[in-house]
Amino acid sequence: MPWIFIALVWLMPAPAFAAEPLSVSPQPRQQGYPWMPLGRWFAMHADDVALAEAGESKLIFLGDSITEGWETDGLEHWSRHFVPRGAVDFGISGDMTQHLLWRLENGAAGRLDPAAVVMLIGVNNTGFTDEPPPVIARGIRANVDK
Repeated sequence: MPWIFIALVWLMPAPAFAAEPLSVSPQPRQQGYPWMPLGRWFAMHADDVALAEAGESKLIFLGDSITEGWETDGLEHWSRHFVPRGAVDFGISGDMTQHLLWRLENGAAGRLDPAAVVMLIGVNNTGFTDEPPPVIARGIRANVDK
């Protein structure tokens, strides 16, 4: 009889033991790109942590290259509309939901108590992973919950 029980347990579906999907598993960037080497990614994260520890910003932008672009292609609008409101831009090109989760868990939230957060994340998950939209949405939700 015990052998039958062991055999049945062995045949149980694997999802009970499956790891969390990548989109909801916080992790630092592990791959560099020509436009974003790993060293630059970690340096940008360190800069964000320093700003977050100051705890002064009340308008936080979080995300990927589209968010990072406010300080380059969108600089005129950024300077005119957001800098006067004490905004900080924590966008890093190429980031996916799991990278932002890691950044938030590892200092990027700091002592911030923002009045508003603007978040754009998940676009790169659609292009660089094979996870379905509902799973990517879970990663976005996990970031919102942070």
